[in-house]
Amino acid sequence: MLMVEDLVKLYPGGRKALNGFSLHLHGGERLILLGPNGAGKTTLIKCMTGLIIPDGGRIIMNRFDVVKYPEYASKVTSVVFEEVNNSYAYLTVYENLLYFSLLNGISLNEAHRKAERVLKLVGLQERSHSLAQSLSRGMKQKLAIAISLMKDAPILILDEPTLGLDVESQHHMRHLLSDNLLPASSMLITTHDIPFAYAVGTRFIIMKQGEIVWEGTKADISTAAALESQFLSMTAEAN
Repeated sequence: MLMVEDLVKLYPGGRKALNGFSLHLHGGERLILLGPNGAGKTTLIKCMTGLIIPDGGRIIMNRFDVVKYPEYASKVTSVVFEEVNNSYAYLTVYENLLYFSLLNGISLNEAHRKAERVLKLVGLQERSHSLAQSLSRGMKQKLAIAISLMKDAPILILDEPTLGLDVESQHHMRHLLSDNLLPASSMLITTHDIPFAYAVGTRFIIMKQGEIVWEGTKADISTAAALESQFLSMTAEAN
């Protein structure tokens, strides 16, 4: 569904945020990107979603080159960014779903039909008439995911989805992702939470300084502790 080939992104001063980075995301996968701060994870996501233009390489989504046609990325991806205000504070939970659905070309009737199902899925049905600004950090994260699910995009990208969540909200997020309850065909997830990564992931990539330093599946790594050990070993110099 997604192919990244030899991606390069330079920042002022010549620093390479991405240094010939390549990956493939297949249908049905939950691909986890692990890496220390500054490894290039968020830069990669912004390139894949057409928000920034890379300095080299290709990004192919369903045979379309989104470097040449960045507007296509928005048709096939939904993304929830780390520490970004993904909703409008003075709209209710339900109104946020309708508003963003209309922005994405979904009819009002269709948005109403989807909203109840999506709110139930993420556990926000009892807060549907609450203002977004009144929600806890965990509930705001659930709302951001609910908004992203309204598109029914085949690729769902989650940037640090458990950041700042309490234990109960983390458990619910793990349940949604590991039990494959979300409708997206494929997921790309960045996280620093190793136990969460192991619970929800089907394949893992460890990044350092804009490059892949290790890649494997659960067949290659037996426990969350083993994944953490691998991560620490591969990123020791960056820490």
